[in-house]
Amino acid sequence: MKILVIDDEHLCRLSLTSILRQYGTVDEACDGNEGLVAVNTALEASDPYDLVFMDIRMPGMNGLESSKKIRGLEKQYGIAPRNETKIIMATALHDVRTVFHALNKAQATAFLPKPCDAASIRKLLAGMGMRPRTKDVGCDPVIVEEFVLESSESLDQAIDDVLLLEQGPNQEAIDRLFRVIHTIKGTAGMLAFRALSDFAHEFENVCSEIRCGKCVPDKEMTDNILYCLDLIQSKLEFIKENHREDNDFSIGGKYMNLLSHQLSCPRIAA
Repeated sequence: MKILVIDDEHLCRLSLTSILRQYGTVDEACDGNEGLVAVNTALEASDPYDLVFMDIRMPGMNGLESSKKIRGLEKQYGIAPRNETKIIMATALHDVRTVFHALNKAQATAFLPKPCDAASIRKLLAGMGMRPRTKDVGCDPVIVEEFVLESSESLDQAIDDVLLLEQGPNQEAIDRLFRVIHTIKGTAGMLAFRALSDFAHEFENVCSEIRCGKCVPDKEMTDNILYCLDLIQSKLEFIKENHREDNDFSIGGKYMNLLSHQLSCPRIAA
């Protein structure tokens, strides 16, 4: 089987590739435009992809637009509907409207909500009649190491961005913070670090509320955000040292409750 992974997040591509490599050869593309070039090249060579796994939210050409263009290319090359590439859309945006656009207007084959792990991916592929050609050997330790390293570096930048937020509203800083947490959530989920992924998902929701202007963080809120970043960093260190996850996020729940309370009493920008 020939597979293409399209995702703008390096760690997500690595994690997906490690899972999908059990099913066939895997190529990677970092955005919709690069993915479209890969699909066109494969069609020109009469060696099309059997499966395309892509994120919906990507800069430039998003997944919905990419999927529609892939279907357009297949028509140009005379590919019959029964022989079309199977396209799986994955995103945290799993509301009814997004699913409708993915499966109907974008003509995707299937939809998978994030965070998705190896088990959910294998279950979906089994339902589509796809079976792995090699045995599952669990998380690739090299990928786990890269996940910890890159996430730790991203958290350093996130801390700087939170300090910028203490000085006043800063859309670029909150956008970067959101992206860091979003990436950690998705990659942790695919690597089966479920507790970390779930906590990051809650944290991401808080960042999303701030990002859309629901409130302007004050010193109390930024302190709690910093505590959450420190907690994630400590959990990454645990993974690095013990090669497994620490599932105890009870203190994280307290931080989330404080942040949720602060969001319910928003500080509105003047």
